[in-house]
Amino acid sequence: MSIDELRSRVGVSKPTIIKILQGDGVVAIETYFEAASILGIPLFDSDDGRLSGRVKESEKLLSLLPSRIRKKEMKLDDNF
Repeated sequence: MSIDELRSRVGVSKPTIIKILQGDGVVAIETYFEAASILGIPLFDSDDGRLSGRVKESEKLLSLLPSRIRKKEMKLDDNF
């Protein structure tokens, strides 16, 4: 789905859709919910098996992106 089509279906401006895609906290939460609903993205899923499957699916899709687009993975240092 294109940004323009999503913008039209959510009923917001193109800059707002771009902010949603960037995770900007300025956008109203209901706008995030509407966009997620239209895109078929479940926001609340308590089934760990389904969630881990979605994570693996997302990682597979992200691996197809060129390396210059992918964000560098941050390794957390949790050895306190």
